[in-house]
Amino acid sequence: MPHKIISRALAAILLLSCLTLAACNSKDSGGTKETEAVTDGTTYEYSAKGKVLSAITYEGGVEISRIEYDYWPSGNVKTIDFLEGDVTVESWNFIYGDDNITVRRRVRNYTEDGLPCSDIYDYDENGNLQKLSTYEEDVYCGSYQYTYNADGETTYSCQTDANDDVINYTEYIFYEDGTTQAGYYYEYGSLSRYWINTYENGNIVSVVFYDNKDTVMSRTEYTYDSNGNVSKALFYDAAGILVGHMESLYNDAGFHYKDIYYENGQPIYGYNYTEEGISTYFEY
Repeated sequence: MPHKIISRALAAILLLSCLTLAACNSKDSGGTKETEAVTDGTTYEYSAKGKVLSAITYEGGVEISRIEYDYWPSGNVKTIDFLEGDVTVESWNFIYGDDNITVRRRVRNYTEDGLPCSDIYDYDENGNLQKLSTYEEDVYCGSYQYTYNADGETTYSCQTDANDDVINYTEYIFYEDGTTQAGYYYEYGSLSRYWINTYENGNIVSVVFYDNKDTVMSRTEYTYDSNGNVSKALFYDAAGILVGHMESLYNDAGFHYKDIYYENGQPIYGYNYTEEGISTYFEY
């Protein structure tokens, strides 16, 4: 449902998205096809079966960064490598559960400090992400935890430290139709900020963010295309001035494959989404 856009945006920032990946019937191999070359921006290389193999970012016709994807024989994403020139600056490795669908472990390696970081995913009986535990060199650093209602909507989320003490948490309340009405974010037990969602015809049209003194901090408004997909998110500051917007792009099959954030008409950054449900961040 459209109102899940808000929770997905937060998940992207916190790297908390529940990665439920679709498996293929056979290993993806064969020739590749490339999109039209660009001098500025990102171009993609695909396998013969349409799997994303690389996303390459250019400036002035010069490649400045590259994201490369590799897959398990099942078709699930196996590794994602982030390169600058010939140097791999970051690498993600994915391990799946017995169902060969849900991600159970993601290991991230960085060249900056050389320390491997691991994320361990635990799910409830309904397949919802219940806990994401983070480790550095196998040392537990803390977690993100989630509670859901019967409709599968998040009612509570929190971040804990290495002692499992709660650092911050968010409580959600709902309208009678089950859509999320508001979220209240607390830090060390005190309300820090909250937001209220407004809907029309079942679609979320705006979110207003407030501080703990009920003062408006910002507002986000959404517009939709003829297929009912979110086409644009408009971001306003406390004074009601438009400060930027996010455009969402879809392919002919209706798959949401990219978001691009703009300021003053210029693209600043964005997210690529694979059909396996994994998102990667890039900058212009």
